[in-house]
Amino acid sequence: MANLTTTEDLRLDALFRAGEPASATSGLYSKALDYVNRIQQTLILGGAIAVGRDLATSAGIYAHVVDLPVTDWYWARKQPRGIVTTDASIETGTVTVTEGSTAVTFSSAPAASVAGWRLEVAKLPTVPRILTHTAASTSATLDAVWPEDTQTLASYVCYNPEYDLASDFVRFVGAPYLHSHYMDPIPIGSRESHDAAYPFGTFFKSPPTAAAMIQPRRIQVNSYDDRRYRLEYDYVFMPADLTANPSSEEPIVPRPHRAVLASGAAMLLAHDKGDNRAENLASEFRETVQRLVQEHRRGLSGGSMTYGVHKTRLGRTDRKGRIQSKGETFLI
Repeated sequence: MANLTTTEDLRLDALFRAGEPASATSGLYSKALDYVNRIQQTLILGGAIAVGRDLATSAGIYAHVVDLPVTDWYWARKQPRGIVTTDASIETGTVTVTEGSTAVTFSSAPAASVAGWRLEVAKLPTVPRILTHTAASTSATLDAVWPEDTQTLASYVCYNPEYDLASDFVRFVGAPYLHSHYMDPIPIGSRESHDAAYPFGTFFKSPPTAAAMIQPRRIQVNSYDDRRYRLEYDYVFMPADLTANPSSEEPIVPRPHRAVLASGAAMLLAHDKGDNRAENLASEFRETVQRLVQEHRRGLSGGSMTYGVHKTRLGRTDRKGRIQSKGETFLI
């Protein structure tokens, strides 16, 4: 327990500090593990945990709150990165769609299922989603009736603009990038701005240059192509729940800072018991979170070429009153 290395170490420490037997004999033994998980998850997601009241709440009007900043912890970034491989569009043969009908007939059957893909027919602005399709079948069904004039043996493009992200995805850490000679970044915007900038009827053949979040773990790109592309993305991930099985299991929080999980869990346990230790534990928890944030920022900046360098804008002066005219930098 003293090493605070494994999940079980942290659970037993949380129980001890909350005034409970540091063993499975405690009635809060299972709850302690729940709280260790809750603290780890809240560290990753950000937010606030409220317990009781203390002087930090300005006369105790509100419940005591420990704020956990939304931070892209380096230890919570998935390695290796996430990968999206786009699908090659299909334009082989022709297609027939009938006004007022959901039926689609391909002259040449797509080898793989294109259910969920978009169907652009004869460059018309209506680009419906294909609701059902079986691999190697010439028949498919649209998500709604075709509203435009009947198109017989028309040219078409069938493409997939939507892709799932990793199942443990929480949020992006920077823009994904497209594998190319220049590793082009793919900015991620809102669905509303993306739809306004890239209506389906205006898609054209090119590598993707932008995307939008359309669900918590799903993006939509802004183009199609008859070849595949690889996108890589850095992201904060949500680890699986800690179970203390095997007994050697360790949280993803770096070992020097794992006490934050024990103190946070102890705080919640003490609050559940109505123990006045909750307020002191909350103050300690807040301080350990602050240290974790400071260490994170120091770790990211310490290896930077600009660390310890003071930059001023053109035409401004540095601390010694010297005018900067050519974009020089000055050491602090």
